[in-house]
Amino acid sequence: MKFAVVTVRRHSIALSGAVLLALILVTFFRQWWAMSLGVFLYGYWLWLQVDSWWLPYLQGASPAWKKTWLKYFSETTNFLPVYGDHLPPDSCHVVLHLLIIGVLVFTILAIFEIRARRRVAKPES
Repeated sequence: MKFAVVTVRRHSIALSGAVLLALILVTFFRQWWAMSLGVFLYGYWLWLQVDSWWLPYLQGASPAWKKTWLKYFSETTNFLPVYGDHLPPDSCHVVLHLLIIGVLVFTILAIFEIRARRRVAKPES
């Protein structure tokens, strides 16, 4: 059973990496329609992070999350204090969240810039 879990985890990591590489390439080639899909995916990823880390911190962690947090994250560096069942995201995840927000904001700005430049470049009939 452990082998199957490791195999599934490796496949999901490979798939995530392939999706991120595709998003980087469509951004490099300035394909605004594909970048719009990227905005949706980055937004979904951000929501998953908020749901996994910030809601349990603000509302208090479930017993299952508390067990996971104690096992994997209790010894990591945190910017925020632990109080009661309010378990903060570790600093690596806080940095990840800030990077996702930055990518989301700059991708949206790039889409608007690409669309504006294409409107200006088209001759009016």
